[in-house]
Amino acid sequence: MANTHQKTSSSVAANSSVITNCPTISDLTIQNWLDTLEEADVLEREETYSYSDMPPNSVPVESEIGISSQVTWLNSPGFRQQTLRENSMKLLYDDDPIPEWVQSHINKINSYPTSISGYYRDDKWTLKPEENRELISHVMKTGFQERSLPPIMAEPENTLHNPQPDLLYGYSSWDSLPKVKGKNYIQFAPTTLNTIIFPYLAMEFKGHLGSIYQAENHAFVEGRICLDTTWPCLGDQDFIIVIAASPNTCRIWGMWRTVEKETPDHEEAPVYYMKCITSFDPQFFDMAKELRNYIFRIQRWAREDRFPRIVKGIEEWEAKGRPPHRFTPVGR
Repeated sequence: MANTHQKTSSSVAANSSVITNCPTISDLTIQNWLDTLEEADVLEREETYSYSDMPPNSVPVESEIGISSQVTWLNSPGFRQQTLRENSMKLLYDDDPIPEWVQSHINKINSYPTSISGYYRDDKWTLKPEENRELISHVMKTGFQERSLPPIMAEPENTLHNPQPDLLYGYSSWDSLPKVKGKNYIQFAPTTLNTIIFPYLAMEFKGHLGSIYQAENHAFVEGRICLDTTWPCLGDQDFIIVIAASPNTCRIWGMWRTVEKETPDHEEAPVYYMKCITSFDPQFFDMAKELRNYIFRIQRWAREDRFPRIVKGIEEWEAKGRPPHRFTPVGR
């Protein structure tokens, strides 16, 4: 079922008698009337779209708004209807079923305490003194290595761009996995800085005038790249989180991959899924605290659940002689 296209606007006081020397609303348009108020707040509007809600031919005209064609396409319904589909990425609705193993990760995240005070990013997301404070690391506004990117498609608009996540969390490439003499794990560091491996949380932020729809599309591409780093050690079952946020909307998406079996119509190939698992309205203090706690719970899951599975997978991969995985990106 398609999500409802919602619009919320800042309320305007109904009693105009408190404004002195001001035309009545009937004399001017509401916008012109607001322009006469020196202290008035800017009229704000939040819009939330799903691809089935967007009207046809709604792509912004590049010459009118002065943005790149890439950003224009990210704001277009065609990005979800066409580009994601051509890259085997599927957007799920709230009532669409998900695999049990995916639900188990969501349940694990939700199982951590709902109120954790005193332990946040400054504490490296730790709860115990003996925990490795250098395990979790992050980068900001950093692009990905070309070797980590999905393939170039025949049609330019179907090629996934190289994004620069506003914030990307992973494990320290220097302090997480045990050192193996003469070997390194740089192939699992997808960003240009090589400082994190196996990223699991990509975040995109927009201001009041930004598009949450565009932020989500950016995050989906980032999530796809993150998922592609773990083929050798986690096989066809990996789960990560992407977040798209604005001052009054924060949507948290789960992303995972499976491998569709070969059929007469297509060969065996990976498929990537995105589903919104929760959302918050951070303009309200209580919900902002809930969001902060939820991100902490994601970090606990990444430390206590995902990382041990990666370590076990790496050990098995090493024992087999580091074989390449057929679905690992070949780069551009």
